[in-house]
Amino acid sequence: MENQLLIITAAFILGFISSFIFLKYSLLRGRKETFFPLYLPMCLSLLVLFFLFPSSSDFLHELYWAEIISVIICSLLIFTLCRIPRLSRYNFLFLIIGAEICYYFIAPDQNLISPSLPIWADSILSILGWSLFAYSFRWLGTLNGLQSRQSLALFGGIALLYFLGCAPWLISLISISFCGISLAWLLFESYPAHLRLSPAGSSAIGFIFGWLIFLCGMEGSGACITCFIMFFIYEIFISTVKKFSLRPEHRNFSHNSDYMQANLNGLSPQDICSAISKLMLLLVIFGCFEAFAPNRYSVPLLALISTAWFGYRLNHWRNFELQPSGSFDKASQAPNQKEPS
Repeated sequence: MENQLLIITAAFILGFISSFIFLKYSLLRGRKETFFPLYLPMCLSLLVLFFLFPSSSDFLHELYWAEIISVIICSLLIFTLCRIPRLSRYNFLFLIIGAEICYYFIAPDQNLISPSLPIWADSILSILGWSLFAYSFRWLGTLNGLQSRQSLALFGGIALLYFLGCAPWLISLISISFCGISLAWLLFESYPAHLRLSPAGSSAIGFIFGWLIFLCGMEGSGACITCFIMFFIYEIFISTVKKFSLRPEHRNFSHNSDYMQANLNGLSPQDICSAISKLMLLLVIFGCFEAFAPNRYSVPLLALISTAWFGYRLNHWRNFELQPSGSFDKASQAPNQKEPS
C-alpha cells in the first residue's frame, strides 16, 4: 500500500509538472490553442512503474497492452487528421472508426452496456456512445475553464473509486496522472484563458476519456461515472433538445446550454465556473455514495435532479438574486468564446 501511494503521488506530480512546462512553453511561443502530446510518454512511464512494482491483478476484465496502444495510436491519428482543414468535417467519422477499432481490443464478444441486449446491438450503442462523448467534449470549451473542471471531476472521482474498492489500480493510476494534467490545464484555461484546447485536441482527449469511462463501466462502476459526468450529459442533452426545437433563438448549438445562457445574460465566467465547481464536487460525492447504493438508478436520478435544478437557477440567475462578483463585458468575452468548428 505504501508503494502504491508513492506511485500515485509520483503520477500526479509528473502529470502536473510535465503539462505545466509544455503549456508554459506553448504560451511563450505565442500559441492560442494547444494539445497534450506529453500524455503519451507520461502514460507509458506510469505503466512501466505499474509493472515494476508487485501488485495483484484487480481487474474483472484484464487490460492488455494491445488495447492501451490502440487507444493511444487512434487518439493521435484522430488529432492529426482533424487538424487538416479539408478533413476536419469528417471528425465524427474518424471517432467512430477509432472507437470501432478499439472496441475490438476491449470487448469483442461481451456486452458493455446491458447483458440483456444482443451483442451486435450492444456493440453499436457502445461505439456510438463513445464517439458522441468524444465529439461533444469540445462544446465545454465554449466557456473558459469548463473542460479542465469536468476533467478534474471525472478523473478525481475515478481515483477515489480505487480507494473505495470500485476501480482497478491501473485505471486509477492513469486517472490520477490526468488529474495532474487537468490541474495544470486549469491554470491556463481559466478566464481570461491564455490557452484553449483546439477542436482536434478536444476530440482526441475526449476519445481517451471515453475509453476510461467504458473501462470503469466494465468493472461495474458505470453508475458512479454517470454521476461524475452528469453535468456534461445534462447540458449536451438540453442543448440538443433546444436545437431540434427549430426556434430561431436556439439555432446556435453552443449557446443553448444553461451556462452559456447565463453568460450571455450578464453573469461573468468566474461566477459561472465557481458555481459549476461546487456542483461537480457534489456530483463526485454522489458518485462515491453510488458505490454503496443498493441499486444503479437512485443516486444517478438524484444527481440528475440536482443538476437540472442547478441549471434552472443558473439560467435564471437574476430571479434568484445571484450577485456577480465581477463586472462582465460581453464585447470583451465574445472573441474568447468561439464556437468549435
